[in-house]
Amino acid sequence: MIQAILVDDEELNLRNLEILIKENCKEIAVAGCFQSAAEAIEFIDKNAIDIVFLDISMPHYDGFDLLESFPERNFQVIFVTAYEEYAIKAIKAGATDYILKPIMLDELKSAVNKVLKIHKEKYQFNPKGKIVLSYSGGRAIFDPEEILYVQGIDNMSKIFLNN
Repeated sequence: MIQAILVDDEELNLRNLEILIKENCKEIAVAGCFQSAAEAIEFIDKNAIDIVFLDISMPHYDGFDLLESFPERNFQVIFVTAYEEYAIKAIKAGATDYILKPIMLDELKSAVNKVLKIHKEKYQFNPKGKIVLSYSGGRAIFDPEEILYVQGIDNMSKIFLNN
């Protein structure tokens, strides 16, 4: 299941997007809804998230400010906004897709399918008999026999190897 958060300063937009995702995108689990970029940043710092549905125009910190807080991201971003003039900036910021409000269901599904494809490719590579682990710096490939044990720390795992 792909973990997502929704970030929009307008409560009705958040609820609408949440309902659309829950009813039409069964592969996506909404882990949280946030009305400020600051709240979302705090949540992302502590939780593994695969995708952020992000509004641009918000008070105090906008969607681009949120992205600047994560120069190396482990999550995909779909902007959901009423402002088409930020599309180029969003692409340059590494957005997977850009949806204009009001949200059209086919556009939402198309954006989610892009994320699913990226997610599948990210976890598909697995040399025979090896374990592939993704982390903030990329990917590491291990022989299972190299692993002594795994320690769970909050939402992270620390892997101890023979060497």
